Formats: sequence, structure tokens, C-alpha cells
Amino acid sequence: IELVATRAEADECAGLDRRRLAAAYARVLERTVAAPTDHGNWRTRYHRARLLAAESRWPEAIEAAERSWQDSGYNNGVGVLVFQLHASNGDKPGARRARERLRATADPGDLALAGALAQFQQFVDS
Repeated sequence: IELVATRAEADECAGLDRRRLAAAYARVLERTVAAPTDHGNWRTRYHRARLLAAESRWPEAIEAAERSWQDSGYNNGVGVLVFQLHASNGDKPGARRARERLRATADPGDLALAGALAQFQQFVDS
């Protein structure tokens, strides 16, 4: 799922339609018997959010990313996507909420996340 989504998102495979793939992922998620917190489920939802964002379907992308973040137990990588989607949509309150949650749970040794949080702060302050 990850490989196909990544290739479709980057428009690297002419045979992959992002809208149809996002719809297929939604059907998979609707029909699974696994818990939403199952790694495969929240990762599928994460990739669906990215596909939706690539199609500028912001409300759906944000909803999928927020749900993925919650279901993942607030995985930092998913949280970064949540921030980016809110920022891309011009939603400063949503971006601020995502930044605050990320900052509250950040590992002080995660320098990449610390750098991202500093950039996020600049966006929220601007």
C-alpha cells in the first residue's frame, strides 16, 4: 500500500489514479475487521490522506490525517502531516493545535522534529 500510494502521490505511474486509489483505500478501511489502531489501518489512512492532499481535497485529507494521528497514538510523522495539511489550507488554529501536541510529546533528542517545530512556530507566528 505504501509503495503504490507513494508512486501515485508523486504522479510517477501513469496507470495510477489518485482519486480512485484513495477511494479504494477508503473501502479497505471500511471493510477491515482489524482495529483502527492496527498499524496497517492507521498507515493506510495516512497514505489516503496524502493522496487526498495531492488532489487538493483538503477537508477529506485533514479528516483522514487527524484520524490516522489519533489511531496511531499520535505518531510524530503523522502529526507533521497534520500540521502541514492545516498550514497548506491556511488553517492557523488547526496548525497551532497540531504543533502544540507535537511539541508536548516530542523527544528532546529528535533533532529533525525539533527543527520542524521551529519552522512550524514561524508559520504560526506569521
